Amino acid sequence: MKSYLNKTFLVQDPEARIRQSANLLKYVVYGPADILPPGKTIGDPKIIPQGTKIRVTNAKSIATKLTFVQTEFAENPGNPLGWTSADNLAGKFINETIGRLTPINDDRKGPTAVWQNGRFVEQATLVEIVGSNNEAERITENKLEPYLQMVTAAAKDDIAICIRSGFRSYPEQVLLFSLFKSNSKKFALAAEPGHSNHQNGTAFDLDVGGFDGNPIYDWLKAHGPDFGFVRTVSKEPWHWEFRPGDAADLAALGKFKLSGVTV
Repeated sequence: MKSYLNKTFLVQDPEARIRQSANLLKYVVYGPADILPPGKTIGDPKIIPQGTKIRVTNAKSIATKLTFVQTEFAENPGNPLGWTSADNLAGKFINETIGRLTPINDDRKGPTAVWQNGRFVEQATLVEIVGSNNEAERITENKLEPYLQMVTAAAKDDIAICIRSGFRSYPEQVLLFSLFKSNSKKFALAAEPGHSNHQNGTAFDLDVGGFDGNPIYDWLKAHGPDFGFVRTVSKEPWHWEFRPGDAADLAALGKFKLSGVTV
């Protein structure tokens, strides 16, 4: 589940700050004993120079869901550089898998509990995968391969597909639903807890910026059903679900969305 191992990445950001391993929200700074690079003073954050080729030896997300990577020189393995934000790398570390979450108990409202149509179904193994905004999202392990197959095919056509939101736990859906109920104009539409397809692992909110004319949306219209993905919600061009049976039927008709999806 660590797809990044043995890959070489490029530091793209000119201010790729090194983080404290004990607190990734804080920076490592230059001290009196350090040799200062040109333009730097004591107390300035240390950085990994732009253009450095690195390898990632570990990756993790923190409570904010932001993803950080532990790095070393690609050409000198074993020589550590430190932790930095995955967002500093070319490609933004998107679609790299960083870990697996396995059920630890049978809590029906716990972090790995699958719900469908208001009923608990099972406990599922989840995969953490880096999505847009440098956030670690989760998808059910049995949906990983078809999703990555679609990502790979799109990349061959110079289309970058990434996930914005995947699996949601029961408590996460409770929060989203309560926010929507409190102010439906300010917060996005959210299903009642136990009834969202994000809770059964089929729903993927992809980073799609619009309808017809948006390159990612147009590619998904043409090819999504070939990989089992179809549109299922009106007015949400980003919401696609893995429904291989429906997708096969729609593909045979040259369609990409369920009949109830009007926009």
